[in-house]
Amino acid sequence: MSRLNQRRQGLGLAAVKVVASPEVTKAVKEVKTTHDPEGALQTALQQVVARSQHGVEGYYIEATDVDHVNLPEALLRPQVTLAISAAHHRYPQAAWGTLTLLVVVTESTTRERTALAPAAGRAAL
Repeated sequence: MSRLNQRRQGLGLAAVKVVASPEVTKAVKEVKTTHDPEGALQTALQQVVARSQHGVEGYYIEATDVDHVNLPEALLRPQVTLAISAAHHRYPQAAWGTLTLLVVVTESTTRERTALAPAAGRAAL
C-alpha cells in the first residue's frame, strides 16, 4: 500500500481509501489450498457484489518479491476505494512460495468495465 500511495502522490493523486472486506480476506485464504487465484478472485467479486449491490472490478497479483509487483493502472485513477488481502502459498512442485494479492476496486472515478483477462489477472462484475 505504501508503494501504491507513493506512486499516486508522485502523480498528484490522493491516497487510496481501503475498506475492510471479509469476502476478500476469506477468498485469498482459499488460495493456499486451491492454488487458484482466478477462482478466488471470482468468488470474492461475486460475494462483494451480492453484499454491496453494485458493480466492482478486481485483480489478482502474484509475485515472489513485493518490490517488483506490477500495479494495475486502475489503481492510479483519480479516486479509488479498494479492498485488498494477501496470502503466501506454494504451488505444487514449485521451488518457492508466491505472494498472491486479491484487489477489489469497490469504487473509482472513470471505472472501466472489461471481461476477464486471465494473463492480467483482471475481472469485472
